[in-house]
Amino acid sequence: MKTKYIVMTILVLLVYCITSYYIGLRLVNSLLYSATAATTGVYWTIFIFLTAAYFLGRGGTMVYASALSDWLIWLGAYWLAFYFYLLLLWGIVDGVMWIGHLSGIIPIEYGSNQPVIGWIIMILVSLLVVYGIWTANSPQLRYYNVTINKAAAVNSMHIIMVSDLHLGLLVGRRRLKKLVAAINQLEPDLILLPGDILDENIGVFLDDEMPAVLRQLQARLGVFGCLGSHEYIWGDSEKTVQELSKAGITLLRDQYVKIEDAFYLAGRDDYYREKLTDVPRKSLQDILQGCDQLLPIIIMDHQPVEVSAGEQQGVDLYLAGHTHHGQIFPLNLLTQVLFKLDWGYRRQGSFQMIVSSGFGTWGPPIRIGTESEFLSIKVAFKGR
Repeated sequence: MKTKYIVMTILVLLVYCITSYYIGLRLVNSLLYSATAATTGVYWTIFIFLTAAYFLGRGGTMVYASALSDWLIWLGAYWLAFYFYLLLLWGIVDGVMWIGHLSGIIPIEYGSNQPVIGWIIMILVSLLVVYGIWTANSPQLRYYNVTINKAAAVNSMHIIMVSDLHLGLLVGRRRLKKLVAAINQLEPDLILLPGDILDENIGVFLDDEMPAVLRQLQARLGVFGCLGSHEYIWGDSEKTVQELSKAGITLLRDQYVKIEDAFYLAGRDDYYREKLTDVPRKSLQDILQGCDQLLPIIIMDHQPVEVSAGEQQGVDLYLAGHTHHGQIFPLNLLTQVLFKLDWGYRRQGSFQMIVSSGFGTWGPPIRIGTESEFLSIKVAFKGR
């Protein structure tokens, strides 16, 4: 990994530790204000353990994967959800208190360390996390109807698209089996998996026998995918390609295929490839060289970051994921700023684009203000 990413990781962990200490102080001062020193000591021991659990688990899997590291990851992932909303709500309360004190509206002796405030925040955060768990585990089938104004050898096609599966410890075999059964029931012509098929190292994917489940996917024209950022983060990208290929998925890495002499399907390698491996991905112009522009062109690109290239190269349908639509409110407000389209459908002239919020989750295994989803895309080809 490049030095700058190591530095960024250290800075993120430092901010996490400082903000966690802030949360810990707020909770102990509001909920345990009259507790004994022994009780407070137990509290801080448990709090520090929860704060470190996720990172201890992830670090443990790099050295030796075990049931203990898996348990730490599960526990820590749910704590990250609590951490996020505790930080958000305490920050809002302290911000309001500070403004109120400055303006004289709130008496200076009335602070945010009131027990009632602590209990309200804890109950509210607990309800939010429970709701978020339910939402993350209740994927929705979302429908799109797309018309491409080009003649093709077929009149229509049914695509099922599933981005950001994040298969691994938190999204495992049981959820994958339900998804595969739901997809096969829809009898798609084509199945597309545009990146982040795996969440972590390839070991979890193999140990849970998930390739055998993926092999059960059925589509008349095949199952195609491209790589995402998570296939590179753990450094197992080449082994991932081999195992996904064995699972019946044709991975398109800066290349295209012509399907039934009717349309082109291309897959871009992930935008982070160069950042994490120093190997640049091809430009879209180079990838599509040799394509007959009179035929429909469909592109899979995990991250919707070079959208203008698709418009310039005559792409008809651009499919992406990665954003998770923010995954947990209010992060969706941030993704709306970062991406030209962070979720949903957009059309500009003949260029059409769909970005999915994805099936799985990353980090906290919850969704609030967004939904887990997989897409049914009905494509009609109509020549001018």
